[in-house]
Amino acid sequence: MEVFGSAQKPTRRQAIYAGKKEETEDIFTVNFFLDPPYFEDITLQDFETYALERLKVLRIFENAAFKTTRGSPEYHDLILKELPKEMRYRYVRPLNGTAEDVILENRRLDVLSHFILRMVFSRNEEQKRWFIQQEVDLFRYRLSGETAGSVGAFFRVSNFNYTPLPDEEFRNIRPILEKSTFFKHGQISVDTEFYKLDFLEALAMVKKRHVFLSMGYAYVPRRLLVEVVADRFRDYLGLEIARLSKIILESQEDTRLLPVMAKLAVGYTGKDYSGGELDFGITPENLDQLSTESFPLCARNMHEHMRKDHHLKHEARLQFGLFLKGIGLSCDDAVRLFRQEFSKHGISEKQFNQGYKYNVEHQYGRVGRRVNYAPPSCTKIITTKPPNGPLEHHGCPFKHFTGSLLEQRLKTYGLPPKDMDAIKELAQKGHFQGACTKYFEFTHRKKLTTVVDQIQHPNQYFEESRRLIDPDSVKDRPPIFSRRRPVLNAIKTEPGNSQAFSQAPPDMSDMDTDFHMTDAEMEEAMRAHEMEVDPSPGDNVAV
Repeated sequence: MEVFGSAQKPTRRQAIYAGKKEETEDIFTVNFFLDPPYFEDITLQDFETYALERLKVLRIFENAAFKTTRGSPEYHDLILKELPKEMRYRYVRPLNGTAEDVILENRRLDVLSHFILRMVFSRNEEQKRWFIQQEVDLFRYRLSGETAGSVGAFFRVSNFNYTPLPDEEFRNIRPILEKSTFFKHGQISVDTEFYKLDFLEALAMVKKRHVFLSMGYAYVPRRLLVEVVADRFRDYLGLEIARLSKIILESQEDTRLLPVMAKLAVGYTGKDYSGGELDFGITPENLDQLSTESFPLCARNMHEHMRKDHHLKHEARLQFGLFLKGIGLSCDDAVRLFRQEFSKHGISEKQFNQGYKYNVEHQYGRVGRRVNYAPPSCTKIITTKPPNGPLEHHGCPFKHFTGSLLEQRLKTYGLPPKDMDAIKELAQKGHFQGACTKYFEFTHRKKLTTVVDQIQHPNQYFEESRRLIDPDSVKDRPPIFSRRRPVLNAIKTEPGNSQAFSQAPPDMSDMDTDFHMTDAEMEEAMRAHEMEVDPSPGDNVAV
């Protein structure tokens, strides 16, 4: 596969050093990604491997941001602990004395993986925001770990006009800088470097009153310059992804890339819970007990409202129905559950069969396009279609509940004030998955023996809960649906064959490339069916 990019490739030494060829301390790993990759051929397998490795790195940064405060010692320690050594040396900082060839190869993989994911996550706004945030966190972490010499080298290579304040000017205004710049110990150390920037480049620092401002210039210490450059990288990356998105829409993509990019674009590296591989012994009769013991707050909220109101609106039926499918409730039992509850709402058998049964069977792939739908992940629930009104109960409670409603619900479930405050604090800061993880920890503290990984999926929450509460009830079983073969396993690649774009595309006619519909297609199909329903006169089909 040919990767497009700059026509002129720098020399080996230029790619590693910046000016001073003999000073190895000027080696830097941070990258602004100003130039795309150079022309070269890579296999489809390498294309996916590079992207998945970087995706794992970005997930580690995301988890660390939820568990700790960005920039704190705990944040740095957690990242170093979670990053495997080979990824740490490749993406953060190489070992002293690392061979030039190794450094050059690491930089090549860094650039390739970044631009691959940039292309993958340029297709919708949700994916763009996630990718930009994680890349900025990785950039900030790298830059904060560079030495003064390597930072200067990085600025020179990137053509940033950031130079330390001259000694004479620094001595003249040092008393002012000591009073106007925050330092933990109250004084500026002798080796502290300040940079004189146009105040427009440091608006965030000016707003927080962290820097001295004079004559249109902001005097920024090097430790705060990291934030200035990180903000600049965020703006640059956002503009480049917007431009790339437009180019991709106007270009004709290679068909072999589409399934690989669709797989990578999910951004969720865990189970998809669409095949029913685990058997929890789920029936409509034991849902009430399981709801109390093991449902995440979003599913428990929808379940309780269904039991109370004997009805759910369309979005809640979609979210809750797929969750039940993911934990192993059969299609027949799901139809029976919704029919029993909705009949108590005054919906007749005929109305249910016309307006609701099709939707349930559609989720299980029995009717329509017979597609295997996966339950939505936490990210998808958080970022799409918030509840609109008091009668809609889908979404994420940690995001969509008011503070008072969330506190009331947590109090009802028996959480002490200290635990409620910890959960509410995370929710108020926008760490909704972190709040859900804390909720899991507090409601399972008697069974927990290790630190909990961040909850990324409602069905992950349920699975981990059942493994703690009743591990004997978790059994493997053959999947309900035949699962699609991995994309790259279906594409036969002979050793030494680069699978370049210039070659003819492999035969993919036997692949189930239409295995998953998008959420928009699914909802359109289900809503179209509801609109086609023609109830008898006098029948009122609830929405």
